[in-house]
Amino acid sequence: MDVTCQACADFIKGKSPEWIRKYFNIKNDFSPEEEAEGDTFEVEVSIAMSSQTLRHMIEDCCDEIETPISLTNVSSKILEKALVFLEKHAEKEDEEKELKKWDQEFVDGFKDDQQTLFRMILAADYLAAKCLMGVTCQACADLVIGKSPEWIRKYFSIKNDFSPEEEEEAKKMKMDNEIYSSKLEAEESVGESEYENDSIASASSTKKMLILRSSDNKTFEIEESVTLASITLRETIELVGVDNMIPLANVSSKILALVISYLNKHHNVEEIREMLKWDKEIFKAIDDIQMIVDLINASNYLNIKSLQDSACDEAAERVKDTTVEEGRALFGCENDFTPEEEAEMRQDIASASSTKKMLILRSSDNETLEIEESAALASKILRGIIEESERVGGNIIVPLPEVSSKVLVLIISYLNKHHNEENNNAEEMKEMLEWDDEFFQAIDNNEMLFDLINASNYLNIKSLLDSACDEAAERMKDMTVEDAREMFLVENDFSPEEEAKVRQESAWAFEK
Repeated sequence: MDVTCQACADFIKGKSPEWIRKYFNIKNDFSPEEEAEGDTFEVEVSIAMSSQTLRHMIEDCCDEIETPISLTNVSSKILEKALVFLEKHAEKEDEEKELKKWDQEFVDGFKDDQQTLFRMILAADYLAAKCLMGVTCQACADLVIGKSPEWIRKYFSIKNDFSPEEEEEAKKMKMDNEIYSSKLEAEESVGESEYENDSIASASSTKKMLILRSSDNKTFEIEESVTLASITLRETIELVGVDNMIPLANVSSKILALVISYLNKHHNVEEIREMLKWDKEIFKAIDDIQMIVDLINASNYLNIKSLQDSACDEAAERVKDTTVEEGRALFGCENDFTPEEEAEMRQDIASASSTKKMLILRSSDNETLEIEESAALASKILRGIIEESERVGGNIIVPLPEVSSKVLVLIISYLNKHHNEENNNAEEMKEMLEWDDEFFQAIDNNEMLFDLINASNYLNIKSLLDSACDEAAERMKDMTVEDAREMFLVENDFSPEEEAKVRQESAWAFEK
């Protein structure tokens, strides 16, 4: 559903209201006065920021947002409804169930009005408001559920281009699917009814508390919903129920108090920045490495992946600059290597670190630059060369006749920085995004930026290509057509008459 709705949205992006009305057979019910009229609405900045379109407009205005923002593609009637929706979704304290109910009532108010529904979808796309787009597209999908192909064709003005034979074959396939589905429903009906009964009972009950008993016989209360982050506790609840006390023979009261504190904080967290700050503070307060180890063991026993990952990261941070001997002493690990095995292992490690595989790249202006093979693998072209080339006397030399040395330096810098980025935590990812911003800000020459786009496309480095294209789009956002042509070196092959006609038919596209 998301893919097809996005395809529809991409198809109409940049089209004029007149073109969209004609394509979707939407009648223009605006009077000339309404067409010219522009109502104004007040909305909190924090609410408006949930629309990507409005976010960009607000950011462009900096702090000066006293002047009304013009939304030429959205009528006052539709904008009023869209703002009501965004205001409702900005209230973070609303429960998901209540919000879904409100969403349904919201679309029920206009889902039978084809004109309003389609206009709302167009407005959601223009405002880049994903939550509104999802709800309105779902309403559109709900409209056609159970309808015949003939009804759908008529409703959407779709021509039937099936031959009678193809139509008959499609009907036969549909019938076969319905027979198969009915068999599955019959087989699973008992299990489904039991599941539905359990769900209804759970939803109607009040907040449930769970009692946990530590290894030193101390008891703690915790909300059942909070414990669901622990797979061990979730499975235990399914076996023994909520009313029974759950003994945790492997977890002391001191550690269990930390675990419960962590689970309470990480339950339904909205702000990841606040969470990371809180994580740092809780681990900073633990000055005993043994307690960190106990916390790792407890989170592993309780199968709380997020806590285990955070505790392991903290342990790794503390041993980062220690020697092997200090690490053993820190974790109480006995050295069971013989002196000979220890010496051999140290030699292997030294050998491995001194023989990093390097790739030599030759630019179009015959400059040679080195990059680690592991970093170069982000380029599908270089990956293929590495995998397929036979090594002769060590390093591979790869000629890149389409890439200048200046651009190649930028690419190597980017690949080195983004090497192993999939292992980054949230804080490292934030730092990476800041680095990317500085990387593109340093490229003040548009020609260099386009050379970078061409090179990343040539080398098939998707992440760099996407980021560079985003930067180009950002730079041309407020340009006139003439500025964009000059920037992209696009020749204007329209005659003066054709140009005038295009400007008249799509005047909105030429507004700066």
